[in-house]
Amino acid sequence: MYKAVDNNDIRVILGAFEENELLGVVAGSIAEETGVSEKSIECNGLWVDLKYRNRGISLRLLVCLLDYFQNFDMEQIVIYNHRCAPPNAFYRKFGVKELRQDIQIAAGVEILADVFIIDITTFKTRLLETLAHYS
Repeated sequence: MYKAVDNNDIRVILGAFEENELLGVVAGSIAEETGVSEKSIECNGLWVDLKYRNRGISLRLLVCLLDYFQNFDMEQIVIYNHRCAPPNAFYRKFGVKELRQDIQIAAGVEILADVFIIDITTFKTRLLETLAHYS
């Protein structure tokens, strides 16, 4: 715990619930990425249960994650996603830019991943504009 504080390592997992049922989660941390601003965070994961998708839950989770890290003066978010995964289109519609492609290892298998980056304020504004359609 103290090493995390000494190294400015902040990690958070946020959940969306309806009554006592988990609808989805988002996880984020201070970016360990080289070549990006020291004021960058990483989206370490975003998941919404299939039966609750298309209700704006992922948008709300991301906005909460961005709000949390803006309290620490973070300015950019880096997002990793498998190369051909459907969420790539989700992120792209909000204006993320592809930083590069990486090879990641999952369960001993190499997987091509896209690495995206976007300004937190811009991303949050675009998420909120889309979220307004769900109200």
